[in-house]
Amino acid sequence: MLTRTISIAFSLLSVLAPAANAQGGKWLSLPPFPEPHEEVIGQAANGKMYVFAGLVSAPIWLPVGMVYEYDPATNQWTKKKPMALPAHHLALTEYGGKIYVFGGFTEGKVGNLAAWTPVNNAFEYDPMKDTWKPLAPMPTKRGAAVAGTVNGKIYVIGGATTAPGATNPAIHPTIAQRVLSTPARAARRRGGAAEVARAPEAALRLLWPATVVLAAALVVYRSG
Repeated sequence: MLTRTISIAFSLLSVLAPAANAQGGKWLSLPPFPEPHEEVIGQAANGKMYVFAGLVSAPIWLPVGMVYEYDPATNQWTKKKPMALPAHHLALTEYGGKIYVFGGFTEGKVGNLAAWTPVNNAFEYDPMKDTWKPLAPMPTKRGAAVAGTVNGKIYVIGGATTAPGATNPAIHPTIAQRVLSTPARAARRRGGAAEVARAPEAALRLLWPATVVLAAALVVYRSG
């Protein structure tokens, strides 16, 4: 929840930076978010801020799939069309004024317990038209990845998915799962266990206190 809150704060900062500079670098008070939920994530596009996802807290763990737009010109939130596939722990990035959404977790079950099911779905959200367009799925089902745009390409890095050989498509804190890393991270892991402890994946080990298997995972999506 903390990482998603931080991501929204930085995205809002990128939208509001000109206004903040005009105020001498002071913090600005904004209208409260209309629909409070944990595990939301934000992305700036076309001078506006978009907040996606949401999750009903444990033990229910039900994805909300909401989308809200914040317009700094009017200082107002507007509810938009919901996500094409409600999920949480998404990977988002902006390219050409559109927002690209990758992976995440949908609802699932492990025994009688609610759990998270990693998916490989990819979507293009057009903020101007408020429409969703499905894209080619990723090679690996994953949630909690990160995405970024570099030189006209979109990179999806890392994430968490089911452990090798698992028969249940969902993951839960009581079972092992697989944390995906970049090739460089996987290479350093072969150098010793101490490197793994210093890796960002350690944060997921705290979130999911179970045995973790690391594997290289880097996906590039080329728009058009």
